[in-house]
Amino acid sequence: LETVLYGGSIDASTGTARDTSSYTLPVPGLHPYIFLYYIGDTSSVNTLAHESAHSVHMYLSSGHPYYDQDAPVTLVTETAAALNEMLLFDYLYENAASVEERISLLGQQIGNLNGTFFTQMYFAQFQQKIHERVQNGGGLSADSLDTVWLTLLKEYYGSDIAFGDYAAGTWASIPHFYQGFYVYTYAGAQSAACSLFTQLKTEGDGQKVADRIMGLLRAGNTKAPLDILSEAGAPVAGNVTEDLTKYYNSLVNELELLL
Repeated sequence: LETVLYGGSIDASTGTARDTSSYTLPVPGLHPYIFLYYIGDTSSVNTLAHESAHSVHMYLSSGHPYYDQDAPVTLVTETAAALNEMLLFDYLYENAASVEERISLLGQQIGNLNGTFFTQMYFAQFQQKIHERVQNGGGLSADSLDTVWLTLLKEYYGSDIAFGDYAAGTWASIPHFYQGFYVYTYAGAQSAACSLFTQLKTEGDGQKVADRIMGLLRAGNTKAPLDILSEAGAPVAGNVTEDLTKYYNSLVNELELLL
């Protein structure tokens, strides 16, 4: 981690021509390189935690004998990143100087989980529905895509949220839909991260949990993703979202107490 943070491998420059996205790139023969949009706020620190987890993951998983064994797949690498974000939130919350700061942190964390789990779930369900429609002999049009998208929005957000006419077409602005069927892995990774985080916080011997997580980071792409997660201690069958649901509910309950 010190190599990642202090080894000259982070570009955190800002400016009018600067891309506001953040990502980590592997560099063959060197350590990974982080391209970071950093303005010094809590969100920026959270992004640094996310990307540094990717970088450490790439760093530790390098050195396997075949070139394609170094690169962890999305499900596994996003688990590491989500776990690091949760550890950061836990530290910041425990060391918050005021009730107002804790309220702000809770709001951000709940929003993060909304984005990494619930939003990705309806993204994936949208893709599944439109693919099934074509596979069953149906056609697709802008209107039919709008209908599927808006129906899912209303199902996920409930009757308390009113959507304007423009909302039906917002599916077209999601870049992930043009890059294959993979958004479900973000939700799966967040669930796995919540399980590992819960174990770190509740099991008597946290070092054993940490050792299993280090095994995940070093595994690269040498095994099937579910095998890597299972060996790390994350559930891969049954009610895999149980720990996430409990964690999310605890955040909401805590926020209600503080407001």
